[in-house]
Amino acid sequence: MKINIYGVGRSGTKALQLYLTYILCQQNQQVWVNYEPFKYANRQLTTSNLGQQIHYSNPLFIDNYQSMSGNLTYFCQDLAAHQYVVTKFIRANGRINAINQVMQPDLSILVIRDLYQVLASSAIANWCLVESKSEWERFVAEAKERYPIIKQVGQLGRLFYADKLLITAVYWFVMNMSALDNLGKTIVIKYADLKQNSLGKLSNLVTHRNLPLTNSMFQGSNIHTNYPLQDLGDSKKMLTQTSLAKVAHKIGGLTNKVASKTGLAESQLSLSRLLSRAIGSLCEISTGDRLNIAQNSVSKIRSSVEIKQNEFLDQLVSQVETRLANLSHQKV
Repeated sequence: MKINIYGVGRSGTKALQLYLTYILCQQNQQVWVNYEPFKYANRQLTTSNLGQQIHYSNPLFIDNYQSMSGNLTYFCQDLAAHQYVVTKFIRANGRINAINQVMQPDLSILVIRDLYQVLASSAIANWCLVESKSEWERFVAEAKERYPIIKQVGQLGRLFYADKLLITAVYWFVMNMSALDNLGKTIVIKYADLKQNSLGKLSNLVTHRNLPLTNSMFQGSNIHTNYPLQDLGDSKKMLTQTSLAKVAHKIGGLTNKVASKTGLAESQLSLSRLLSRAIGSLCEISTGDRLNIAQNSVSKIRSSVEIKQNEFLDQLVSQVETRLANLSHQKV
């Protein structure tokens, strides 16, 4: 069973990945988890230099797999090279159909959260959905012709330092619209509907066991810890990305001395594949004392930030809602 989950940051993808991995583990004991592979090597948020390099060197919008680079294609193949795997992306809404054509998931899900809720959540976060000025400029350059409405914002290039929430809103709109325009076989679920009924339908696609997302295991601080899952693929059982990087550096040095240009390119591609296998981790359900401690550590953190309604923001919401309304057959 291979599952892909897509959404922009602050949309509930983390909780959904935790939930679906848990119910898969109930049936299959162990499941491979890829946690935003375009930035992280694992759920402990170890940075993946390879994942970031592939993200930044490929377009944000790729409509089909024929337009993917070799490295991105092999990267996605390796992400899916497990019998039971749940992969979640928050930097891939513009590449959904292309990635799925390579990974061939049994179930692909797009989560969309209301813009005002995303803004309220982002307002208290110490990071932005767009991480740097150069990434913002790249996003604007690629997005403005596809979605001309963002040209209404004005001085887009200078906006990065001026208005984090407006940046978030523009990014939310473009990435959700791009996802909805290139869904393929992906099903859509609204964040507001991540309740027992909707998840029951998802559960039936994965297993016949049904467990509500409102369970304390998937709430509060438990979402931000390893609970209710524990990782098995630690440094004692598999090569770390750092170790692989050292190996790649040494082999790369030797290759530079003896290889032709063609041989060097092939070697670099092979090393990229080797490094990509350090992405993700094998997980199983937490047991024993650790489980009991985690069950007693649930805390609910609620944002008190209120985002006032705005005509431009309402226009963005309206377009996404209209697009969603035309997808009734693909909504959970």
